[in-house]
Amino acid sequence: MDLDGFIDRFRGPLIGLVASWGASPRDAVEIAQDAFAEAYLGRERFRGSFEDEVAAGAWLRGIARNLHHRGARRRATASLEAAAEPAVLRPQACR
Repeated sequence: MDLDGFIDRFRGPLIGLVASWGASPRDAVEIAQDAFAEAYLGRERFRGSFEDEVAAGAWLRGIARNLHHRGARRRATASLEAAAEPAVLRPQACR
């Protein structure tokens, strides 16, 4: 696997795709970077050829989708936990 070539080929389109799912530009870049890292680490599990751009792109998009959903679930859980915490009343400062 030529990682540099793989990143050069798919980086822009992948960031755009993740952003189209509603991720902020910063999150889209981070998810894309994480997807490339996951793809590289899991390259032995890829059953296709990295020369086949359709198969490699679909596999990479699936990794990015899973990362995006995982992040959305994490944010939703944190939001629910924050909402469930009792409000702490602080005394107002004397003027």
